Amino acid sequence: MQFSERMAHIKPSATLTINAKALELKSQGVDVTSLAIGEPNFPTPAHVCDAAKQAIDEGFTRYTAVPGIPPLREAIAGYFKRAYGVDVAPDCTIASNGGKQSLYNLFAALLNDGDEVLIPSPYWVSYPDMVYLNGGVPVAVKAPASQGFKVTVEQLEAALTPKAKILVFNSPSNPTGACYSVSERDAIVKWALDRGLFIIADEIYDQLVSSPTSRRASSSGGSSTRTASPSSTALPRASP
Repeated sequence: MQFSERMAHIKPSATLTINAKALELKSQGVDVTSLAIGEPNFPTPAHVCDAAKQAIDEGFTRYTAVPGIPPLREAIAGYFKRAYGVDVAPDCTIASNGGKQSLYNLFAALLNDGDEVLIPSPYWVSYPDMVYLNGGVPVAVKAPASQGFKVTVEQLEAALTPKAKILVFNSPSNPTGACYSVSERDAIVKWALDRGLFIIADEIYDQLVSSPTSRRASSSGGSSTRTASPSSTALPRASP
């Protein structure tokens, strides 16, 4: 069987490879702390388990609307308002099975063959593969340690070509933890919107920051029609 040419770009997940190695060492009695898989080290909170059980007992087990049930979308919009002071209409929210699905769906919806996606590096290992699978071309923009692993507008401008369509902006960064200041973020957001780029503001770790914290890129006043914010913070990560 011959696979598609796009599959030739896909590599085994480095995250799962590292996690498998950690589990192997643990099975041998080695004391290992694995930082590979992004999941909490505590069980699903009791109130989440109770709500899931109650929903099953009450027969809430049928298909729901693809973007999420209305109360859930209203809750997501309310979260953005409470946490960031951003007015988001419920019909501008979508509930998915996680950040990765949201990101993949965004790339599938936005990319045509050959479109370029600017990705500050170091980056989460899944970004390039999702871009490749949707016909795009990932363009890594390297941010060295001497810059605190943060890219500058000048670097992004140097990487820009007529084929560029999307900027992936990840702050706090996975894997470095780098967090852009408000002024750094605003400058990058303004640059991207001025260049006609769509911004994917991946801020899944935006609650895991120390003071001084910074507001998310999607709240900085840019065009909401050209900014999307995949987030797993709108509801508890362990919720069903």
